[in-house]
Amino acid sequence: MSILHGSWILQPTNSYFFLWSETWRNLDKELLESLANSKSASLHPFNLTQPEFQALVGSHSLLQNCDREPWQTEIITLPSQPIAKKKSLVPVLSEQFNEKVSQSKSLSFQAWQVEGVRLKASQTIQFLRKLPLGSLPSSELSLGGDLRFWTHIYRWSLDLLARGKYLPGIVRQQGDRYKSQWYPLLDSNSDRSRFAKFSSINAFCFI
Repeated sequence: MSILHGSWILQPTNSYFFLWSETWRNLDKELLESLANSKSASLHPFNLTQPEFQALVGSHSLLQNCDREPWQTEIITLPSQPIAKKKSLVPVLSEQFNEKVSQSKSLSFQAWQVEGVRLKASQTIQFLRKLPLGSLPSSELSLGGDLRFWTHIYRWSLDLLARGKYLPGIVRQQGDRYKSQWYPLLDSNSDRSRFAKFSSINAFCFI
């Protein structure tokens, strides 16, 4: 089974949504030796390649014209463990990450090169709109905790918009430049409670 991940990459300008996927696969001896000897961030060994990723999201009609979207690499720090008694560290697959693994003394955090697709905000909205709040109706693909989180945020944002729970504001940028921006109006106990719940979610839940 492949796990689909995604989250915002925040920048001063031109922030974007980074979408990628992982799946379990056998790792040969040569690759493990390469990982053990690497002194910099290695390519995520379970990361789907561009053709694999395009075939996956295309078969589930999740992203139109996926082959036209920019394919790029991000450096992401992920929980990692050594394989048996070998020195090679590999990322812990999200479906295998549980309380027992999180308390393991052999667990560490390693930087990995992760390849995926870069989406604009408008494309991200269209993508999140297609995702269910629960599980996908497929045994071949599952949503990572990060995507489930952003799907809930998207649905809540739609609810706030439908109820007119937003206010205009102005944000100061560099120098004397300003830009307009909408702010959510959380004036009810239910919305405040929901915001507190989302804000308290640990980053480990995004794996």
